[in-house]
Amino acid sequence: MENNDFSRTDHPLVLSIDDDPIIRQSICAYLEDCNFRVIQAEDGTQGLAMFEEKNPDIVLLDLRMPGISGFQVLDELHGNSPETPLIVISGTGEIEDVIAALRKGAWDYITKPIHDMLILEHVISNALERARLLVENREYREHLETQILQRTAKLNERTLALEQANARLKREMEERQAAEKERLYLATAIEQAADGILITEKNGTIRYLNPAFERMTGCALNTTKGLSYRILKNQHYSEAFYKQIWQAINAGRTWQGHMLSPRTNGPPRELEVSISPVRDKNGNIISFVSVNRDVTQELQLEKQLIQAQKMEAIAALAGGIAHDFNNILSAMMGYTQLAMTRAVGDQKMHGYCEKILMAGDRARDLIGQILSFSRQEPQEEKRVHVKFIVKEVMKLLKATLPANIEIRTVVAADMDSVMADPTQIHQILMNLCTNAAHAMREKGGVLGVVLKETVLPMARVCPKVLKSGNYIELSVADTGHGIPQENLDKIFDPYFTTKDPGKGTGLGLSVTRNIVNKLGGAIWVESVPGNGACFTVLLPCATEPAEEGGMLAADILPTGKERILFVDDEKFLVDIGQEFLEQLGYQVLTRTSSSEALEVFLAAPDQFDLVITDYTMPKITGTELVHKLRAVRPDIPVILCSGFPENIPMESLKTIGIQDLLIKPFTIHDLATRIRNVFNSPS
Repeated sequence: MENNDFSRTDHPLVLSIDDDPIIRQSICAYLEDCNFRVIQAEDGTQGLAMFEEKNPDIVLLDLRMPGISGFQVLDELHGNSPETPLIVISGTGEIEDVIAALRKGAWDYITKPIHDMLILEHVISNALERARLLVENREYREHLETQILQRTAKLNERTLALEQANARLKREMEERQAAEKERLYLATAIEQAADGILITEKNGTIRYLNPAFERMTGCALNTTKGLSYRILKNQHYSEAFYKQIWQAINAGRTWQGHMLSPRTNGPPRELEVSISPVRDKNGNIISFVSVNRDVTQELQLEKQLIQAQKMEAIAALAGGIAHDFNNILSAMMGYTQLAMTRAVGDQKMHGYCEKILMAGDRARDLIGQILSFSRQEPQEEKRVHVKFIVKEVMKLLKATLPANIEIRTVVAADMDSVMADPTQIHQILMNLCTNAAHAMREKGGVLGVVLKETVLPMARVCPKVLKSGNYIELSVADTGHGIPQENLDKIFDPYFTTKDPGKGTGLGLSVTRNIVNKLGGAIWVESVPGNGACFTVLLPCATEPAEEGGMLAADILPTGKERILFVDDEKFLVDIGQEFLEQLGYQVLTRTSSSEALEVFLAAPDQFDLVITDYTMPKITGTELVHKLRAVRPDIPVILCSGFPENIPMESLKTIGIQDLLIKPFTIHDLATRIRNVFNSPS
């Protein structure tokens, strides 16, 4: 296809390819008001046909369409007309899609929905200007090649008559003027190029740098021209690094690589650099040209993608650890409960066992955090007293923080309950306290935690609009180095961190804000550099009534005399389950293998009233065992046990004949209640 001549009209032709008619119409209406001509295609096939027929100046392309996808259209258009600007408009929100589109030849991308059409107009205008400059640059090269051929022909015509020589000289003057005009066009293109361009003499003296280079580095031409390139060196790199580059380009080779810009008016930018020697007609190196492309944003996207992949791997590992630890914890808590039944009359021993169970409950909550982190267990909100979690976290921090950090806690809230998962409150407080401690790790200081009640909107104004009512206010303050003003708006952004590599992911405050937002609250920070920082969290007080009652006493546990088959591949869990069930009055038969359990059941399927089986077992899983049991006896009730529920909805379990799901570690009270619920529920 012929290249577009952008000077042929003041109304560039835009081809919009999108399967959403509303988006196409909104783009069309806006661009036509901005003096663009717009044609529309509702899918990739129609878009390719219209591109071939209408030869548009620019293409707006959706990635996700029925039939031919946007990626296939992008390959086709870029392969046939690489100089036509292709702008991707994507609503997927996936970083991989953006990177793939840019690598396939997209010039730029915009995410849907487009909240500000000025951005669309700006992106289109920039792309058209860039395409125009590319076309003019190519035409200039072609003109120079034609000029060389003409001059060669003129040398062979010097034997012509004198009058022809005069005419030839006149033509040469005209051609030189045209060439000078083309050089001016080229200079203008370089001046307006998005890539930074630096030209030095052979000895390294700076001769020219374009405005884009000035923006990338903060170095101006009027202050650097005539100086050595050494003023542009970045302290991050050694002298040996620059020596290697200098040796390569002096040997006539092009050096390519990544480099941090020597930025003087802001943080350094990541540059993709290509330094090439420039030769005269005799092949001698006379200067060097450096082309610098700012790839900071692209690299950040790639780093975020890599970080996301790491987090997925960690999540999978965390889930596996939680599964194994739940089995271990089941044994610890189970034997502790059995010991309590033997410690009747021994109050001291009974107290020891109660403390072990309390520690087990906390360990179970921590496992819940791991499962929540791995996205394998939904969080269940309930009425939580924040002051107890504050006291628990402070006790943990006192044992882990260095001695040069003093902890001061003030709990002044009578009404301190909120609707949340306890692990969420624990995570909020741990993240904020860990962040505060990090700010004081070198010189020490005071970590202050205050819990109190407040009323909105009368008490104070916070950055987020909240409903009026009673709130719990939790503040975490430190006396550390504080937060620079330019970072205050960034600290809650994912992956933003000022910590050294390996000492933080930049996710702690982002996760904390997400939890607070989900709970209907607000979080903000106040800081003065050198005077510490204070994070404030507001959470709405619980309106749900507190749950009545508690754990049933052992002497009023629901009991029974039914016959139960208990199956688990862990021997110690089978032993605990058998003792629990026998204490409750049931007749119990246990097996540590799914195949053995199946064999026993098939031998006498009517002798059992209930089957309790583990979910994760070798060879035959718990659900596979249920299928085989119910194939013989469809009415047999089943309770499934799991230390790692893997987000299996109860509705799915019921379709295969499972009446209840019991999460490890469970207590004898959980077991007794669930069994009676199954027996008492209608068939």
